[in-house]
Amino acid sequence: IDPLTGLHNRRFADMQMERIVRSANENGQDYAVMMVDIDHFKSINDTYGHHAGDMVLTEIASRFRDNFRDIDLIARVGGEEFLIAMPETDATQAQIVAERLRKVVRDTPFILPEGSGDLTVTISVGAAIGGLSTISELSSNPPSALADKALYSAKGAGRDTVVMAKT
Repeated sequence: IDPLTGLHNRRFADMQMERIVRSANENGQDYAVMMVDIDHFKSINDTYGHHAGDMVLTEIASRFRDNFRDIDLIARVGGEEFLIAMPETDATQAQIVAERLRKVVRDTPFILPEGSGDLTVTISVGAAIGGLSTISELSSNPPSALADKALYSAKGAGRDTVVMAKT
């Protein structure tokens, strides 16, 4: 568990992803993987201080928890980067959820500590769909890697956007 956000960490996420892939293969269902990055996070820390950056991370984690199902995996896998895996989710559903999440973050200001105002924060999301395949086939190009590439495309497209990987 990540001590700041209370979300799962990368090690746990890696183990759970294996379980999600195996379950999807056994049940013949798709699953979605999203990589999410807070846009311009360094400038939040540089402008408002690390306390404000920590507050943004904890509030984002709270918003994520409020917008996903109990069966979904939400993990902080880097400083301002998150992995979300959604079992039993197809591309259309993933796109809808990713857009909703992007808007939930952008449209509700983050209240800065010590009454110093509020802040608009945006996120970029890369998403990919996994489906029927073997774990060995996925190891060469797993959906999480495709989602990560899509995240870089979202950032390159100007941020505050969702890009679905071509799978």
